Formats: sequence, C-alpha cells, structure tokens
Amino acid sequence: MNNQPILFERIIHRDLRPWLDENRYQDRVAPNISDLIQIVPRFQPLYEIEFCQFFNSRTRYYHKLITNEANNYCNHVIELINSNEDKCLLGDTLKTELRTLLKDIAKLIKANDWELRYINPYKSSFNIDIDHKTNTYIIQLLKTATIKVYLEIQEAFKSFISGDDYMEFEVLYLQYLSELIPEQTFLTRVRKVIDDTPVEAKTIVTKINRLCRPKPKSFTCHKLIKDAAILKDLLDFLINYFLIDHETNIYDLRKIFSGKDNYKPIVWTGNISHLYYFIVLIHNEYKCVENISPYHWQVTCNCFIKPDGTTFDSVHLKSQKKPKQNVFIIEKAASWLN
Repeated sequence: MNNQPILFERIIHRDLRPWLDENRYQDRVAPNISDLIQIVPRFQPLYEIEFCQFFNSRTRYYHKLITNEANNYCNHVIELINSNEDKCLLGDTLKTELRTLLKDIAKLIKANDWELRYINPYKSSFNIDIDHKTNTYIIQLLKTATIKVYLEIQEAFKSFISGDDYMEFEVLYLQYLSELIPEQTFLTRVRKVIDDTPVEAKTIVTKINRLCRPKPKSFTCHKLIKDAAILKDLLDFLINYFLIDHETNIYDLRKIFSGKDNYKPIVWTGNISHLYYFIVLIHNEYKCVENISPYHWQVTCNCFIKPDGTTFDSVHLKSQKKPKQNVFIIEKAASWLN
C-alpha cells in the first residue's frame, strides 16, 4: 500500500502539476473552487497552517486543495493506525513516504528557483513572472503542508517512536529539504488549555517562528554561572579525562553556559559520541540547562569545535548513539551541572 498523500503526489508528479497548460489558466480552475468541501481534522491538531494570502484564482484553488488534503490524509492515517495498531504502517508513512515527498519537493524548488522570497510581500517585486510566483506559492504551501502532516502523525504516535527517530523541525528542514528553518514557518502551534470552569477548553495559538523567540546562541546553566567552585571542578574533570583541550580556561567554559553569544568555542577532544551523550544528559535527561529545543544541536556545534578547528555537523551529531565505552565518565561530567 502506498501511504503517500495521493493528492500531494499528483501535484508534484502527475495531473495536478500547476505548471501544466491545463492548470495554468485562471478560468479553468476558478469554477472548481466552490466544489471543494472543507475537511476538518478528526484528531486534536497540533498545528494550523497560516500561509501567505492567495493572490489569484489558481493560488486560491490550490490553497484550499492542499490544506484540505493535509487534514484528510492525517484523518485517514491516524484512524488506520489506531484501528490496527500497525507500527509498520507508521514507519512506512514517516520514514519512507513523507520523507521522500519532502526530498522531491526540495528538488523541485531548487531546480525551478521557487524560493520563498518570491512570495514574500515585503521583499518580492511586482515585476516578477506571475506564473513563476504562482508555482512558487503552490509548492511552498505544499512543503508547509507536508511538514504539518509529518509532525501531526509523529505527535499522534510519539509513544511508538524512539528518541533517535523523533524528527524535530530543524532536522526535517536540514536533512530532507536541505535548507535552514525560515524566519516564518507558516505553522502555528495549537495548545489546548483546560479552564477551571466545567469542561470548557480554550485554544491558545503560539506562533512557531523564530521572530517570536530569538534563536539561542549558547546554553544557560545558572548553577555554573553562580558557583565558580563547581565550574572549576567541571573544567578540571573535562581536561583530566581528555574531553576538552588542556588549554581551555575557566572563563571560556563559563561563557558557553551563560546564554550569551560573546564566547570562544571550546575544543572538544573526546569522541563525537561522547559529546552527543553529554548534551543528551545535560539538556534532555538531567535538564540542568535551559530547554532550547529544537536548537540544542546547532548550539552544541556553535559552542564546541573539533581539534582541527572545524565545526561539527548538527545532523551528524544528532544521529549519534550512546557510546559503548567510558559512559560513566560522561555521566560524571554531566553530574557536575545537575
């Protein structure tokens, strides 16, 4: 069974490609808009799509078509997995079908220069080719909808997904779209808050974009900032066990846990798996630094560098496993911050 959203696949590869002659003319798609019945989610949505305003009949039609299919596909897959508790279907959907779809979208965007800037109302020019702008709008919306579908299904069955397979925003963009997270993701997070009043729920929408929350530059550990003795013990421990360069000073170590951006990266001389496990412990398990997810892997690559002065790759770092040797050393190091 192919679990890929059939309509999304038709937009990329088949009869619904917006650049085909039969789909390029406003008068052909306009009558179809009223035929599209809105599909509502039959699950508790985690995100809502708030995309740019459509600007012609084609973008209006595809906007309704794509947002409808996002809900329709999630309804179908979530209900199917719930009825069968089929973990294989979940794996096929996330790991194969949706990731392949994201890669195909990325190839289209790159090959045709359908970059987001062409539909940014504050940056794009009115002189731009309208067909190019329309195709950009549709494919960028399709990208957003596919990200939403992935995150909705992943969240619905997160108890089935191991930590290493759980995809964060940043990894989806970097690994499968080959781009950084844009300033505006066009997704808003829907968080349900239960009131004190009987069975009434309010929906609070928190925008997921980096304009609302500045991207962190370093880790923040108040314990280390305030207690110089603990900081000195941690420094000595890391140096003595050859995890950081022996010339590292206490001032530089303190800076990477200060939450600020004026620091000198620490040279990590241990294995990359040791660095991975150290961050997992202090950020995810012990929670002794402030939560900066989904940016903690990129921040790690900013704060620590290799002995040759090059940077770590955040996707490669996140894909590491718990080391098989010297685990107790990393756990001891992390315990200084706990």
